Amino acid sequence: MALVVVASGPATVAGAYGATTASSAAGAATSTATSAATKSAAEAARQRPALAARPTITGSHQVGSTLRVDRGRWTGKPTRYAFAWDACGRAATGGVTGCRQIGTGASIRLKPAQLGRSVRARVTAANAAGSRAVPTNAGPVVGAPALLAAPTINGALRAGGSVTASTGEWAGTAATYTYAWRSCDTGAGCTPLTGAVGERLVIPVDTVGRTITVDVTASNRYGTRTASSAPRPAVEARDASARVVQVTVGSVQACALTADHLVRCWGADATTDVPQSAFTSISAGPAHTCGITTGGTARCWGPDGYGETVVPTDLGQVTTISSGDNYTCAAGVRTPTARCWGGRRNVSNFGQFTVPDDLGPVSQVDAGEIHTCAVTTGGAARCWGADFFGRTAPPADLGTVRSVISGGPVSCAVTTAGSARCWGDGGDGQRETPADLGPVRSLDAGGSLGTAHICAVTVAGETRCWGDPTYREDDVLDVPQDLGPVDSVAVGVASGCVVTTAGGVRCWGDNRWGQSDVPAELRP
Repeated sequence: MALVVVASGPATVAGAYGATTASSAAGAATSTATSAATKSAAEAARQRPALAARPTITGSHQVGSTLRVDRGRWTGKPTRYAFAWDACGRAATGGVTGCRQIGTGASIRLKPAQLGRSVRARVTAANAAGSRAVPTNAGPVVGAPALLAAPTINGALRAGGSVTASTGEWAGTAATYTYAWRSCDTGAGCTPLTGAVGERLVIPVDTVGRTITVDVTASNRYGTRTASSAPRPAVEARDASARVVQVTVGSVQACALTADHLVRCWGADATTDVPQSAFTSISAGPAHTCGITTGGTARCWGPDGYGETVVPTDLGQVTTISSGDNYTCAAGVRTPTARCWGGRRNVSNFGQFTVPDDLGPVSQVDAGEIHTCAVTTGGAARCWGADFFGRTAPPADLGTVRSVISGGPVSCAVTTAGSARCWGDGGDGQRETPADLGPVRSLDAGGSLGTAHICAVTVAGETRCWGDPTYREDDVLDVPQDLGPVDSVAVGVASGCVVTTAGGVRCWGDNRWGQSDVPAELRP
């Protein structure tokens, strides 16, 4: 029988190499497991963060808004995060370029300085093993225009001349611009220049000695901003380039041409939108106006009820042009004889815009209301259209002429000797020139079908008018007594204007559309 001994304490196990307790085996297993766990933790601690999902920005990329960025998702158990914000340009390839840090933290409020830039965030995740940084996608910042560089005024500041305004430089989405010009004294007092709201300013004569500034307002869908130019030096007096060299008068408008080839019109709104061209001569009809550019092309503006402002594309360079009642005539290099366009073909068609086949080359043409006249290159006066009272039949003894006009019921010419001769209806004295008129420098006629008034400038510079006093209230025949010496005269339906020898413009007569209210910059 075996002997069994029972004792307290650890059990023993017999083995080939002796006895081992059970508790020792369990401790070894625990130690092995602990070592593995420690090794795994150590390996994890040595792993830098790696991106699992890119951080994203929430909020609107608009000036004044706040953007926020999340952490994204990472492996590697980051223990801390850092945030930075960049403002970048857009690369041609569609990415970003020229990034500059503008802030830190998980959010940022967008400022005007970031307008037009692309803003992104950078998130850095870190642990004991190191750190990694990743940028978000960049979005363009929008908002009301922001000024980068102030507007400037370009050109010489001389009364009667013109200057233009630059828009300045603005950040932001596409903008539209408006202008407002002001005249300022040497202190802080500035006065808006009435009607001066375009990119170009014709400098008023009454601003001499004052400074000029322009306010430019930039607008887009997000708002508007206004910036002012620095005041320019004081306006100088008018010089020769700003002198008026020609004036022309219609029914509702008048226009002037300066020596530097600029045209300025006033009167009915529809007649004053002059094309941005340099001109050598101008001619006003009752409502539309035409001119010849320095390149020799014809350009017309104003109401276009019958195609009178639509210059034929094959007209070529012209040397003479005239605006009539709803039609225009011109002649030049490609078309040496007169050519007319527009006109009421079914109403009041008396053949005034149908040029005679045998007219030949002309040096001047003048379109009237229902008849037209021209001067041939040989110096002969020719007229066509309505022949009431013989208005289209020049006197047989007229001789050679240098200019001709078609005025209402009469026609007139200036001969090469300087004499003024008229023919047609003489019922109201419009056909008979004053006996003491003498040689004339220029001549013009106005009026309508049954009325006419003719004005001339004598070689001494005196303005003389005669004819039908129908428009008694605003009579063209009432020439202002203080005009002084003038260079030329122009007459409309019920108003007249002159160019003074000082290079300014004076007008009188009908002013229902403001056609006699000469802009300040054009006055003597």
